[in-house]
Amino acid sequence: MTPNSERPTETPQHGPDAADLAASVIGRMNRRSAILGWISMILWLLVAGGVVAYTWFFVTYVNPILVAAAHYKHFSPDLSKHEETVRHFFRVLPTVTDITAISSCVWAGLVVLSAAWTLLYVRASRRATLHQIHAGLAEISEQLKALSAPQAIE
Repeated sequence: MTPNSERPTETPQHGPDAADLAASVIGRMNRRSAILGWISMILWLLVAGGVVAYTWFFVTYVNPILVAAAHYKHFSPDLSKHEETVRHFFRVLPTVTDITAISSCVWAGLVVLSAAWTLLYVRASRRATLHQIHAGLAEISEQLKALSAPQAIE
């Protein structure tokens, strides 16, 4: 048996209506497109949130340390007076550097992932639109065939 002979053939009178079948396919494609759109939007919001979080981290933790180090270096060449501040700076610097490097890599990954999901969303949306157009044209074609068919005289 061939794969096609295993399926029962449906007669046009008992099979699913072509318009209903097209509507269900288009509905499924629209749902898929909507899901891709939401995921894309969430990823872009995470990218924007990462920029805000990194800016907050820099302003809250990095900038005060840099300003204090510059201030003590400029106004007090003798750093022995500010030994605790210098120790704190060199104790915190590796952690700040690690957090900066990791957050930059995560942010770059989110940008790439967001761009990829956006492309998937655009392709799915375009495909759904083309299917809607095709289904509409098929329906118009069926209507034209019905109008042009010779009508039986009763």
